[in-house]
Amino acid sequence: MYSSGEGLPDAETFNRELDSNERLKNGLDRLARAYPDMTKDEYVEEMLCLFKEAGLFLTRIQLEKLLALRRRGSSPITKTE
Repeated sequence: MYSSGEGLPDAETFNRELDSNERLKNGLDRLARAYPDMTKDEYVEEMLCLFKEAGLFLTRIQLEKLLALRRRGSSPITKTE
């Protein structure tokens, strides 16, 4: 998935890669373990590199939006009456 830097890349493709790309998942697991020794900027830059290696060329803003959409999408929806 290529991005021109404008707009938001396809969230479905982003989620599919997060769920099925073992190399990406393993890299993110390693990164999560290293997080205590990193700044937030270093962490985000490493995340962007991992996604780029998986073929997802994202900006920091796009990554943050896609992660927010993913979190919101996995939240249980409760009906209030």
